[in-house]
Amino acid sequence: MILFKKALAKELEESSVRWQLPLYLLRAIVAVESAGNIYATRYEHHYRWLYNVREDMPLVIRPDQEPGPPGFGGPGSVSKWTEYISQKTSWGPMQVMGAVAREYKFRGYLAGLCSPVAGVHYGCKHLYTLRSRWKTGDNEVALATSYNTGSPKSDDHPYWKKIKRAMERDHDFVSP
Repeated sequence: MILFKKALAKELEESSVRWQLPLYLLRAIVAVESAGNIYATRYEHHYRWLYNVREDMPLVIRPDQEPGPPGFGGPGSVSKWTEYISQKTSWGPMQVMGAVAREYKFRGYLAGLCSPVAGVHYGCKHLYTLRSRWKTGDNEVALATSYNTGSPKSDDHPYWKKIKRAMERDHDFVSP
């Protein structure tokens, strides 16, 4: 059983209403992605879609390419290497990729995505955008798998199977 902290449970409930996303799906995504650990991080070495904050534009790199053109870097004095690693890292309860948060105009230090408010906000914003982009409507399979892979997949996809199991245990999510 996974017990979400009060702040995370509250943010999921509020974001469900704000973004018109099913609460049980949000809880399942958090359960699968971070087990409710707001400080969860994971470096995704093969992730190649970055965002050039200083030029305000997407940047796709090859796996063997050095991180970004001259001037690539994060806000303020964040070096290009720190920004590169941070954008290729998933952060917080919904494991939002740093580059995805940058694309949605998050301009703070990416570790800020570990707060329940920021992490859930940017995760829900991404889900909402994917639902519009792929016209998934309320199709939970398409929505959940596009969150994980970038585009909708079938109901035999391994990520969907994890989400489905987590949704079946939704009654175990308690906010103490």
